[in-house]
Amino acid sequence: GKEIGIMDCISQYLLQSKEGQETELYGYALHVEVIGMKNNEKQRHVLYHTHPLSDGSVVGWEKLRAYTRNVGIPFGIAAELIANGNVNRVGVVTPEEAFENPQLIFDELAKRGIHIHEEVATYKENYNFV
Repeated sequence: GKEIGIMDCISQYLLQSKEGQETELYGYALHVEVIGMKNNEKQRHVLYHTHPLSDGSVVGWEKLRAYTRNVGIPFGIAAELIANGNVNRVGVVTPEEAFENPQLIFDELAKRGIHIHEEVATYKENYNFV
């Protein structure tokens, strides 16, 4: 035998198994979490998104289409905004740098069933060691 890491073992199994190739429920998740200090307070800021169910109850979002739509729709929105001249800069730049009004992107995503959610929490430091 040869010693391998657990993640290598799992990935090799999934690549070769039916379970690793198919699923009854598809989806796509983007989750960004930042923890740090702001205004001398510890904050946790989370952004995530949701999309229509992929169980066949929403036409166009069935199974793998949920994933492909989550990847393709933002690209289509960006292309439309660029074509309409809603950009600040040319060349290879981040979306934050490129678009004059980022809210346009979120509004267009919402029209297509992709919603961005935001959670912000502030934590009070407690140093009571008694």
